[in-house]
Amino acid sequence: MIKVNSQIAATNRYNDKNYDRLAIRIKKGLREKYKQAAADHGLSLAKLVTTAIDEFLENHANKLSK
Repeated sequence: MIKVNSQIAATNRYNDKNYDRLAIRIKKGLREKYKQAAADHGLSLAKLVTTAIDEFLENHANKLSK
Protein backbone atom coordinates (compact mmCIF):
# COMPACT_ATOMS: atom_id res chain seq x y z
CA MET A 1 0.00 0.00 0.00
CA ILE A 2 1.42 3.35 -1.04
CA LYS A 3 0.77 6.32 1.23
CA VAL A 4 -0.17 9.52 -0.51
CA ASN A 5 1.00 12.93 0.69
CA SER A 6 -2.30 13.68 2.43
CA GLN A 7 -2.02 10.47 4.48
CA ILE A 8 1.54 11.28 5.47
CA ALA A 9 0.56 14.84 6.41
CA ALA A 10 -2.37 13.60 8.51
CA THR A 11 -0.13 11.09 10.29
CA ASN A 12 2.46 13.79 10.97
CA ARG A 13 -0.21 16.15 12.38
CA TYR A 14 -1.50 13.38 14.64
CA ASN A 15 2.00 12.53 15.87
CA ASP A 16 2.85 16.19 16.48
CA LYS A 17 -0.34 16.64 18.51
CA ASN A 18 -0.05 13.47 20.58
CA TYR A 19 3.65 12.70 21.04
CA ASP A 20 6.83 14.41 22.18
CA ARG A 21 10.10 13.67 20.43
CA LEU A 22 13.19 12.64 22.35
CA ALA A 23 16.48 12.40 20.48
CA ILE A 24 19.62 10.93 22.01
CA ARG A 25 23.08 10.15 20.69
CA ILE A 26 24.68 6.83 21.46
CA LYS A 27 27.88 5.13 20.37
CA LYS A 28 27.90 3.32 17.05
CA GLY A 29 26.55 -0.19 17.29
CA LEU A 30 24.51 0.35 20.45
CA ARG A 31 21.31 1.10 18.55
CA GLU A 32 21.28 -2.35 16.97
CA LYS A 33 22.18 -3.95 20.30
CA TYR A 34 19.28 -2.17 22.03
CA LYS A 35 16.92 -2.83 19.15
CA GLN A 36 17.71 -6.56 19.26
CA ALA A 37 17.29 -6.65 23.05
CA ALA A 38 13.88 -5.01 22.67
CA ALA A 39 12.85 -7.45 19.93
CA ASP A 40 13.99 -10.38 22.07
CA HIS A 41 11.45 -9.27 24.67
CA GLY A 42 8.68 -8.42 22.21
CA LEU A 43 9.11 -4.66 22.64
CA SER A 44 9.73 -1.76 20.33
CA LEU A 45 12.89 0.22 20.91
CA ALA A 46 10.79 3.18 22.10
CA LYS A 47 8.96 0.98 24.61
CA LEU A 48 12.25 -0.44 25.91
CA VAL A 49 13.64 3.06 26.47
CA THR A 50 10.50 4.44 28.12
CA THR A 51 10.21 1.37 30.35
CA ALA A 52 13.86 1.71 31.40
CA ILE A 53 13.39 5.40 32.21
CA ASP A 54 10.16 4.74 34.15
CA GLU A 55 11.84 1.97 36.16
CA PHE A 56 14.83 4.19 36.87
CA LEU A 57 12.60 7.01 38.10
CA GLU A 58 10.57 4.63 40.23
CA ASN A 59 13.67 3.11 41.83
CA HIS A 60 15.50 6.40 42.35
CA ALA A 61 12.67 8.86 43.03
CA ASN A 62 13.79 9.55 46.60
CA LYS A 63 17.38 10.22 45.52
CA LEU A 64 16.39 12.50 42.62
CA SER A 65 14.14 14.77 44.70
CA LYS A 66 16.99 15.91 46.95
